[in-house]
Amino acid sequence: MQLKHIAFIFLALSISSCVSKKKYNELGQYYENIENDLVKAQKEIAELKQELALRTALGSDEKELPITTYKFDKINHDFGFIAIGYEYKHTFTFTNTGTEKLVFTSVKGSCSCTVPEYTKEAVEPGKTGTITVKFTPGMPLGEQTKYVTVTANTKRKIAVISVTGTIRNN
Repeated sequence: MQLKHIAFIFLALSISSCVSKKKYNELGQYYENIENDLVKAQKEIAELKQELALRTALGSDEKELPITTYKFDKINHDFGFIAIGYEYKHTFTFTNTGTEKLVFTSVKGSCSCTVPEYTKEAVEPGKTGTITVKFTPGMPLGEQTKYVTVTANTKRKIAVISVTGTIRNN
């Protein structure tokens, strides 16, 4: 009789342990999702604060920034043959060819392997700025082209620059 009680208690504890692990995993995933959402929200807030600061610096309380123009020295860079997992960088140079300050409101890579860093201050007419693209290739092997979408206070709000490379496995 005692053996049956011990077996029953062992079985009950095993089942509750499985349920607890399942609940723990579900909660862990839940908190991970909340954390990811929080990081995204903080990023969006930082971008909005940056845009507000630029609008304030330009003295523009209007909905739209004054329109200007700019020109890149080149809009594509080919790294040639490159290896998986290494970081490659190229700096694109642009010139504000307009009569108003140039403001980038967004500069985003097409995937997590393509990360742009750019001039965040307003660029005066006639002055130059840069966008440095860090590219860390992964699979698949072969030619890959990655894009960076640039949004600014220009008539054609969006411009696209790109980096290309032929990926080899070392």
